[in-house]
Order: sequence, then structure tokens, then C-alpha cells
Amino acid sequence: LERPETEVVAIDRSEEAIAIARRNNERLEATGVTLMIADFFDDEAIAPLGTFDLVISNPPYVPQEEVTGLQEEIRNHEPHVAVTDGGDGLAFYRRFVELAERLLRPSGEIFLEIGYGQAEAISRLFGDRGYRVDVYNDLEKIERVVRVRRPDAVETIL
Repeated sequence: LERPETEVVAIDRSEEAIAIARRNNERLEATGVTLMIADFFDDEAIAPLGTFDLVISNPPYVPQEEVTGLQEEIRNHEPHVAVTDGGDGLAFYRRFVELAERLLRPSGEIFLEIGYGQAEAISRLFGDRGYRVDVYNDLEKIERVVRVRRPDAVETIL
């Protein structure tokens, strides 16, 4: 809303989530926002996305074995697919590694929320492909966000 010249593309595989986002956009009179129902793991569905200066995601990152230990309001009220990938919690990060070169413009960056204890594994996934990775803590001093830049990216000041 503060930068109406910005073009935003938001994807989710949930029709309900996109419907809520559409209502919010209408209520806020947001312009320049494209909403798409797409499965991030479907190459054909994401092919038309193009390239971006900035990609931000809060993917499902809780390992399946930890779901039962989550707070009740998350475990019982959040859609299961929004919380876990059904495996080790790293499936979306592996997919971002596969797609990073296709999604990012040369100076582009990806910011991903991560789960407790995942920073090293996710940093390694991207680092092994030459990407530069920074990890940022949340207010509780827990590693919560990774910033990923292409190997050839020009350094920017955050």
C-alpha cells in the first residue's frame, strides 16, 4: 500500500487462502497485486511467475514428527498443509534451491522463515549451490529467517 508502483505476485495452493487475500486486497484497495492458485511443486503452474527482485515465503517447515507437540491453537486450527510438509520440514527449502536461479533476478534475494534448529541445514542446502546465506534471529534470539542471494549478486545494504 505504501509503494503502489510495486508489482506483487502471491501464490498459494489453497483456494480459500487466495479468496481471503482477494477480499483483503479489495478492502484495502491494493493495486498491483496478482493472486494465483498454484502448487509450488508443479513446474507448469509456476513457470509463468517470471523473475523477481524479492521473494518472501513462510513455508510449512515443522517436521511431521513434531506436529503433535505444537501449541493447541496451531495443531488444531491451522490447516495441516500450512504447518508441515509431511516429512522432515525441509521440502520447500529444497524446492527453493531448485528454483532460485529461475526465480531471482541477478540482484534478487529470497527471505524464508525457518523453524527452530533448521538454520544450519537450510544454509547448507543453499550454500552447497553457491548461494550466499545470512541468518537472522527473531525477538527471542532464535534463528528465524534466512536471506539468500545469488552467487553473482551485487552486495546491497539491508
